[in-house]
Amino acid sequence: MSSACISIANTLSKIIKYEVTKGNYDVLLLSGGIDTSFIALSIRDSIKYAITVAFNYEAPDIKYARLVSNYLGLKHVITTLSNVKQVSKVIDEYLNELLPIIKTIDPIEVACDVPLYIGLKTALELGCNGVVTGDGGDELFLGYSFLLGRSEEDLKLWLNNVLRNATFSSVIIGNYLNIKVLTGLYITKVKYLAASTPISCCVNTLGKVLVGKYLLRSYLSMNGLIEVATRKKTPVIYGSGFNELLKLWSSKVSIDEAIKLGNKYGIKLPSRPHAYLLKKLIQLDLDLPRECSDESKRCPVCGSCLVNNFCRFCGTYLSKNGAVQHYSDELVRTWY
Repeated sequence: MSSACISIANTLSKIIKYEVTKGNYDVLLLSGGIDTSFIALSIRDSIKYAITVAFNYEAPDIKYARLVSNYLGLKHVITTLSNVKQVSKVIDEYLNELLPIIKTIDPIEVACDVPLYIGLKTALELGCNGVVTGDGGDELFLGYSFLLGRSEEDLKLWLNNVLRNATFSSVIIGNYLNIKVLTGLYITKVKYLAASTPISCCVNTLGKVLVGKYLLRSYLSMNGLIEVATRKKTPVIYGSGFNELLKLWSSKVSIDEAIKLGNKYGIKLPSRPHAYLLKKLIQLDLDLPRECSDESKRCPVCGSCLVNNFCRFCGTYLSKNGAVQHYSDELVRTWY
């Protein structure tokens, strides 16, 4: 790791520690991924609890979160659904509370927000002053796998966009629950730092493997967390094990029922989980978004307005060449 990258990583660590201490944040949502592990290393003397939420104890995050908490001597709280016999009932109860806040039928977004919601509620039960999340690391330090093959020019364009436009559910949910949330890697001073960070400190080779968030990974490795530093990028939904919700929701809606629902509301539902979540929104008497008046920004799936080519309601993304991307299953073939 170059001296320049080391210096940036040290500065980043100090910024996070300062902001956490100043704001009296005392709980970290710890996944054991690169971002939250870097933050844990930076604020280990400032927090009372590290909270890990997983669907069950087989979830990949459990292993790494335990490794980090044990190494740093953190008081670790693990919350799972493994001891709950009626998982479906419990998840539905969470959805009843969560969907009015986030108002989306994007199954990936909801499946990622459920453990986040549980983690924030757990922090409240522990009487915390504020919660730190790892939000922003993938965006500002180029952690997403799909970014690794892009040109430096494309990566700079990506960074400029996320510096202005990134939003995180943790803040929205935290505001609703009346708990302050610090997006640890997406605060003003970190944005300035990221804007001046060389691309080579973000995307580089570590152990003969091309990785994102190179400076964070190298910093972890230098400080004894080598196994975490070399952890393969794992999306939240899989690391937490909450991808199981997609199977659960699929089992609750037949193809015929989903087709009828889509036709009734004018939505080309891409999957049965989309259909199930739409049913839940309707049952909760939540308003569906109106059709976008600007046809050029209209989502081709649900009709609501796209923001930066992304539909917040159904999770559809339009690429530069107009290709439609979203979570889907066999239901999607019904509409095309």
